[in-house]
Amino acid sequence: MTGPAVTLALTFNSKVDQARSTLSVEKGDRTSCKVPIKVDRSTPEKLTGTVSSLTPGVYKLHWQVLAVDGHITRGQFSFEVK
Repeated sequence: MTGPAVTLALTFNSKVDQARSTLSVEKGDRTSCKVPIKVDRSTPEKLTGTVSSLTPGVYKLHWQVLAVDGHITRGQFSFEVK
């Protein structure tokens, strides 16, 4: 990915409650920032958000979703900004 503004998009295999789900980016110094989620009712299985001011480096994206059946699922993965 190329910064400083990066759009993050995750697709799940079921509908999620976008308004009650969260995305956050952890920086190399272990500080984190929340990523505002763009609520789009036409794609209820996706979470999309844009984070700005990312300098080159490796980051972790932490996500938590609330499925429409009430289950909470969390995860994380790393990505690199060039």
